[in-house]
Parts: sequence; structure tokens; C-alpha cells
Amino acid sequence: LATHALNSPLPPSGRGAGGEGNCDTSPPHAESGETPLATHALNSPLPPSGRGAGGEGNCDASPPHAESGETPLATHALNSPLPRRGRGAGGEGTVIFLRLWLLLALITAVWGVPFQAMRHLLYALPPIVLLLTPLVGKRPSLLLLQGVLSMAVIVADYDYAIRYKRTTDYFAELFAGERMWYVGSWGWMFYAEQQGFRKLLPSAEGLQRGDVILVPQRVYKGKMPADFERNATLINERVCPPLLPLRTMDFEGAAYYAIIRTNAPFRFTLDYETPLEVTRAYRWSPPH
Repeated sequence: LATHALNSPLPPSGRGAGGEGNCDTSPPHAESGETPLATHALNSPLPPSGRGAGGEGNCDASPPHAESGETPLATHALNSPLPRRGRGAGGEGTVIFLRLWLLLALITAVWGVPFQAMRHLLYALPPIVLLLTPLVGKRPSLLLLQGVLSMAVIVADYDYAIRYKRTTDYFAELFAGERMWYVGSWGWMFYAEQQGFRKLLPSAEGLQRGDVILVPQRVYKGKMPADFERNATLINERVCPPLLPLRTMDFEGAAYYAIIRTNAPFRFTLDYETPLEVTRAYRWSPPH
């Protein structure tokens, strides 16, 4: 038995007992023509870095999207030039400049004008927008809320302003052909003068018996003629109800164009009974 074992051919490597010492270097599938998995792995090209198993060690320097012509976002970021200090978005120098601009604008709006109003803050809007947009821009819900509120204020203020134009149109048609005067300023004065109404002076100069005088209640009227209440007779009144539950100018909490005392630029209210404006028409009828 020992002699038979010594004279028999060695078994293929790794397939029989004692095959570990076989020095035959031919692959185990050479006779069948098959290629083992290990040979496939050794002869196949290395995968791109980070894309295959064990690809971390790949030294191929070509970018992962080189064949398709695409450039990954990280490559764009790495290849883009770095912003200069203080000149890019959020740069320290830019932020300091915007804060100084805002501070100067607020100081001017508070102490550099006879009274506070939203229009005095217009030149403070650029630094406010540039400083807050990077923060608010990350919260789309805040931008949406701001947009809705802004549109509501615009509609409410337009509703208030257009009432003066409609009121002058109404009285111009009602008293067509008569001499008409007006009291007050602001946008009301603009529309009244468009209709050809005369400005009533405190001295009542030029006023004649039978003339019509229009007096809005909320508009700043200045000094009235001393004998106005005694010599003027109420003949008509136009009431303008609100459209929205928002006021921009009623001096009962909202004063968009003259922020005085405890008034805010606008306010919300469900009080639809209080009108936006009441304009009264008087007939000048002094005693003989």
C-alpha cells in the first residue's frame, strides 16, 4: 500500500488529501477552459475610486463623471474661486457697512423729521432686506406670510386712498355748476384740485353766500375760519365703509402716514361700522 501511494500521481492542488503541497501552477479549470472568479477579479480593471468594493485604494485620478462629461457639484465648489474677505455674501465688511447704513437711517427717521411715518423708512429698507433675507430665505413659510401681509396692507391702503377720489367725483357730479371749496390736505387735496375745487383759507377770503364747502373728517384740515360752524349749513354727507378688516389710517391705532402717539402703521379690526372716512358738504349761508 505504501509503495502504491508513492508511485501514484499527485492529485490536483487543493482537491485531494495532501494536495496542499502540490507545486502544479496551472489553474484548476485549465482543462475545462473555464476562468475562475479570482482570475476574473485579478484581470479586470480597477473600479473608479469610491464606486466599487475596495475602490478606496484606486489611484485613478480621472473624475468619476469623466466619461459622461458631467461635473459633480463638489468639483464645481472646489474649482470656483473663493470670495474675497468682506466682499462676498455675509462678508464681515459688507455686514458692518449695512448695519451702519441701517443705524443712520433709523436715527434720521426718529430725530431728523418732524414726525414719524413709514415713508421715512424707505431708505432703511435696502439694508434690512440684505441683512434679513439670508435668514428668512431659509424659511419659505415666513416669506409667504410676509407676502400675504404686504398684499393685505397694499389693498387696505388702496381702498382708503381711492375713497377720496371717488368722493370728489361724487360731489363734483352732485353739485355740478356750483362754486365748490375744500378743506384739508394729503391725497384728498390732490383729487379736490383735480376737480377744480378751491382751497378754503382760514380768512374765508373769496367765499360767497351759497358756495359749497367739502370737509372730510379724518384728513388734517389745519385752521378753519373762525365763524365756520355759525355760518355753514350741513346739506349732504358721504360715508365710506371699509373693505377689509385692516386699517392703515384712522388715528385709532393705525397711522401709516403719521405715526404719532401710540399709533402703529396699521392695525387689524373687525369693526366694520366705523367708516374709513366721512365727508360732509356744507352750504355757506352767513346771516344778512
